[in-house]
Amino acid sequence: LNNPCKEILYIPTTKDVKYKAKSWIDMFGGRAAKSVGSMINAQFSSAAALALYTGPINLAIIAVWAAVALSTGRQNQRMTDTNTVLGEGKPHLEEPCPIV
Repeated sequence: LNNPCKEILYIPTTKDVKYKAKSWIDMFGGRAAKSVGSMINAQFSSAAALALYTGPINLAIIAVWAAVALSTGRQNQRMTDTNTVLGEGKPHLEEPCPIV
């Protein structure tokens, strides 16, 4: 249920932007989150220490997540109200660079 819900919550974008963002999220974002979680778990030698010290870490992560979620929700609402699509009408920077 998590992945389908995650995939429909993109801000309105062009197919090109959505494809690139999805690739980054799937490849880098998910693996980076797992890596950070593993590093946090590896820092504590006992379950008691893990439970004691990760509470504040988790609260900080939740606070950042909530702030990002609120900001993204507001941006999504503005974009859907005005029928704005992210990435439309902007020049592409994928032109080949001249070799000097």
